[in-house]
Amino acid sequence: MNITELLFSHKKLLELNLGNNDINHDGIIGILSVLNCSNYTLEVLNIDNPDYNTICQSTAIHFGKMLQNNLGIQKLSMKKHKMR
Repeated sequence: MNITELLFSHKKLLELNLGNNDINHDGIIGILSVLNCSNYTLEVLNIDNPDYNTICQSTAIHFGKMLQNNLGIQKLSMKKHKMR
């Protein structure tokens, strides 16, 4: 089971630590897409230290949409995301 399937099917998950897992842009976008439309119970998300040099425009847009639509997220950790 991958992370997006886990988030889609486990509606009672409150905290998810994915820090230091070398997640790429596509992985981050997949996670954010699920959090944007179907999982509103997750309160804490750690996605520190992803596997990309800088955050691209499409990833930033997905972050914005998820934060706008998902009111359940109370803490989002994005350490070592290189943003310009």
